Amino acid sequence: MVNTFNESAIATYLKTTGEELCEQLGTQDLDETGRARLEGKVEAYRQMMERFELGELECEHIKKKI
Repeated sequence: MVNTFNESAIATYLKTTGEELCEQLGTQDLDETGRARLEGKVEAYRQMMERFELGELECEHIKKKI
């Protein structure tokens, strides 16, 4: 749960950065390695948010590929 200003700032950073990575997946023409790197980063942000109960990070571009 987010209880302090610092926790709120961290939660916002994680969500914003994760969303930016999702956008990069959808807008950039990536080779297989580049796509895998971005997907790995998105997964890391998703796990951090889940671990600290900060909500979920949904990335439509990853869902479509799976």
